[in-house]
Amino acid sequence: MSRRSTQRIAAAIAAVSLIAGGAVAGATAASAHPGDNRPSSSTNKPSHHAQVFDRWLDEQVDRTVTDEAQATFDAVRAEAREALKAAMEAAGDDRDAKEAARAEFRTAMSTAVTAFDQATLPADQVQPVADYREALVVAKTTRNNTEAAAKADFNAARTELRATYDAAKEAATTDDERRDARQTFRSGMREAKGELKAAKQAAKDTFRADIATAQDALVAALNPAS
Repeated sequence: MSRRSTQRIAAAIAAVSLIAGGAVAGATAASAHPGDNRPSSSTNKPSHHAQVFDRWLDEQVDRTVTDEAQATFDAVRAEAREALKAAMEAAGDDRDAKEAARAEFRTAMSTAVTAFDQATLPADQVQPVADYREALVVAKTTRNNTEAAAKADFNAARTELRATYDAAKEAATTDDERRDARQTFRSGMREAKGELKAAKQAAKDTFRADIATAQDALVAALNPAS
């Protein structure tokens, strides 16, 4: 993969966190401007002060940002952040309530970004960009789900290996039997860890491929005669 391809995918990965990042987006959206073309000091690893926007996307479209459109987005974003902060504080240790708050924030930010695109893009570019943004969110969600499933499989395998080891150790009557039980457990754990690592790498590779596909589809949609 070329350096340019890597950079454009990295920009999209950073941008998708604006909508799909939940708590991460809650921190980074403070300085995010969907139409901002200023250089960013951090697009790969968003932080509290990171500029989270898709620079590659804005190189492809003809965006015209008016003061009204920017002010409207800023107001909605600020309201969404305040609502998220209040909801998270009210949730306390309730994980379900916190996830619900993050989901509401993601919905609000998605709506704000969509409205911003509609207000600042030519009519014939709105739907292709909407499809592109949706593809990014789907790619991110798919990766998260795949990694979560792999982690669950690993935890189940570890639990089973531990139970088998404990039973074998309890039944062992010699040092050799206890050593064999330990070796079997360690071997099983190495295999389980290897499978988890491979699954995560596969999810990452698929994620990056999905983003590249979405970017290619956007370019094709914006340039039908090319």
